[in-house]
Amino acid sequence: MCYAFVQGERLVGALSSIKARAPVTGGNFGVWGGMFSTFDCAVKGYRQKEDAWNGIISGFMTGGCLALRSKVFLQGIVSPLLIIHNRWSKGNIRVCCCLWYSP
Repeated sequence: MCYAFVQGERLVGALSSIKARAPVTGGNFGVWGGMFSTFDCAVKGYRQKEDAWNGIISGFMTGGCLALRSKVFLQGIVSPLLIIHNRWSKGNIRVCCCLWYSP
C-alpha cells in the first residue's frame, strides 16, 4: 500500500475523482434505463403478455445494443444464444468453457 499521501488528501482526491466521473456514470445509467424501458414497452406491445420473459428479452436486446456501442458485440450475445440453443435442443448439446460438444 502506498502511504505517499496523508489520509485527508487521499479522501479529497477520491471525492474529486468521484465528482469528475459522476456525469459520465449518470449518463450511462440514463442510456441503459431508457433503452431497457423502450425495449420493454416494445416487447409488451408485440407479445401482448405481461410476464418475466419481457424483462429477459428486453435485457438481451439492451445488452446487445450497448455491446454494439462498445464494440464487444460477440461477448454479450454468444452466451445467451448458447443457453437458448441448449434449451431448444433439450440438453443434447452441453456448454463447457464456451465450446460446444456432443456427449
